[in-house]
Amino acid sequence: MSMSAAPYPALRLLAGCCAGILCGSAALLPLPAWFLLALLSSLLVLSGSIMGVLSRTTFPSLLEAATYMVLVVSVFAFRTGYLLGFEPGDSLLRFAGRELHVYGKVVQGPKQLEHGQRWTMEASQVWHEEQAHDTGGRLQVYLNLPDSAGERVVEIGDMVWVRGTVQPLPEARNPADFDMRAYGRLHGVRSSVYLQGPWLLENHGPDEQPSLRRWFAIPLRHYLEAGLERLLPPGNERQFFRGILLGERDRLDTEVYDLFRNTGTAHVLAVSGLHVGLVVLIVLLPLQRLRQTVPGRWIVLGLVMFLLLLYTMVTGGAPSVRRASIMASVLLAGYTLGREAFPLNSLAVADLIILTINPLELYHPGFLMTNAAAASIIVLIPIWSGRLQEPGDSNWKQRARFLLQGTGVTLAAMVGVAPLVALYFGTFSPVALLANIPVVMLVSGMLYAILPALVCAPFAMFPAQVLADAGWFLARAAIETAAFFSSLPYASINCNPPQEGVVLYYVILVALVISWKLQRWGPALTAIGIALNVHAWGGLFTASRATPAAVEAVRLRQASAYLFPDGTGGCVQFGGDDSPESLTTVRRHCRHVGLRTPEVVIQPGSSDGSVGAGLSPSTFVLEVHDGLFYIIAGHRSCAVVTRLRYFIDEYVPRADVVLYLPHAKFDAESYLALQTWHAAVQPSLFLLDAEAVSGRGGHASQLIQVFAARHERAGLVR
Repeated sequence: MSMSAAPYPALRLLAGCCAGILCGSAALLPLPAWFLLALLSSLLVLSGSIMGVLSRTTFPSLLEAATYMVLVVSVFAFRTGYLLGFEPGDSLLRFAGRELHVYGKVVQGPKQLEHGQRWTMEASQVWHEEQAHDTGGRLQVYLNLPDSAGERVVEIGDMVWVRGTVQPLPEARNPADFDMRAYGRLHGVRSSVYLQGPWLLENHGPDEQPSLRRWFAIPLRHYLEAGLERLLPPGNERQFFRGILLGERDRLDTEVYDLFRNTGTAHVLAVSGLHVGLVVLIVLLPLQRLRQTVPGRWIVLGLVMFLLLLYTMVTGGAPSVRRASIMASVLLAGYTLGREAFPLNSLAVADLIILTINPLELYHPGFLMTNAAAASIIVLIPIWSGRLQEPGDSNWKQRARFLLQGTGVTLAAMVGVAPLVALYFGTFSPVALLANIPVVMLVSGMLYAILPALVCAPFAMFPAQVLADAGWFLARAAIETAAFFSSLPYASINCNPPQEGVVLYYVILVALVISWKLQRWGPALTAIGIALNVHAWGGLFTASRATPAAVEAVRLRQASAYLFPDGTGGCVQFGGDDSPESLTTVRRHCRHVGLRTPEVVIQPGSSDGSVGAGLSPSTFVLEVHDGLFYIIAGHRSCAVVTRLRYFIDEYVPRADVVLYLPHAKFDAESYLALQTWHAAVQPSLFLLDAEAVSGRGGHASQLIQVFAARHERAGLVR
């Protein structure tokens, strides 16, 4: 069996594109160097092309091909570096910390939150101190709403005024937390504003400029929304339909969403290739006869592309919809031109178009997962089908072929996407394969029922209502099926693979596919050997995870928790609260630094000796005085001090670590008192928390940082 890269030119180009994006993100060269390299390589490619035309050479030389690839890499590296590092002079960040009136267009969202809504707007004008300033850049808006389940206050394309204090997007407070600033940078968003209520928002409606969105996409979305409201009763089933048709997954009840997430079937809640395929099918079936002529094929292609563009706008332009729409258009264009289309090459063309528009899409989990699933289906299904259709079919092959027809697509998608789901969401569902079979069938039936119902509703209400009722029943069945599988033992398990492990998984998978195609197992064995060596020896050069410090500070929403490692992988927690969000943050930080979840939690304000979650045999906690704690965890001891007078009176017990949390003021007098105590006692390690007083003015925090920098065996908790 031969295997050639000739039918996949877009795939080769995509490899150079991704390499350039990675190089630009890593800042291997400064932006001017990438620009000069792109300019030089473009001149070489142009001169090589001219020489090829003059010499009538039909095939480029190896040097010309290499130069062309350098051009691709350098162009994408320059564009990526520019998007990540360049801040325009008219950016909203120049007004950071000031109260403004900002005018602009809604370009993403809105998304439903627990206590309001969030959307992204493209700012065009700012009013500050009764003066108008032209501006640019995207702004993330958070709107507090008393009724969080209300209708959307804005739509994509609306022109709005907002009033509030513009701030940079917040960074991650803890190393393992979600970094909103880095995530926003991938979307071109660097600032945010919080609105206390709808009175700080003024919506002027859709942009008056003629556009495809205004004339077609917005009316179509309103038509679909009204149809769902008229045909379906209120409840989770209607929200289910809004999620899979309009991309409003955020409006689905949290408990229902968790049912699908825990069973590995949450992908059915997102608008994806299944929906795009149905749109194409609706157009192609009644126009089959028109496709028999060349002009007819072009008319059908134009109609399909127009409808897919509209549907992409209606659903908010999710990566899965864009990828599937472009891929379907490429396949139909190949058929129209009378040329053979290769699905893997068409997928690469779709990715190239998306990454050319925005190279940072490469880092979006949705982009990676949809491509991993699609590529796995395209590559693995023909391999499995070909193996099972060899001459001399036996009974086991017939049974295997039957099972493959029902589960092959789901299994192939799981092979491709499961590591990414574990990497980004920290879960793996062993029942996903079994759960996907009925859930995907039910969701497909839902779409086949509701789409004709929405088409027929204006002129044939009775059959439309019958179809809608059938769709509602299938939606109810899909939710109940997900609930059944979610209730099974070990339906979802926590799994946090390292990034390098996920990369090695895909390297081995690609090597196995190539070896199967070539019927030579050398590439696969080589890749497996390299992967095992990288896994075994990689720890000598890079740390796979952070190591815990003497004291770990975990920043929570309204306070901080402090973890004291005991030297055996366990720890004692001091402070914090027992809210679910805080508990999740502490557990995530413990996993990041290689600690077990705290078995002992000390709450300074509790009335039962300050111990909030129990004691272990190796832990001893004593509250010496109000605000003075002595902790023994394993073979380590720590004194926690929250009152300055204990230092002045030299009442602090000796310990391996002394932690000072200056919750009151910290001024020059406090500095001198600590300095006197430190010189007299010479502690083994003295740690301070500058953030403990950060809300009381920057001067106190700066004094603490100066003290930690100027004294030996003193430092700041991290």
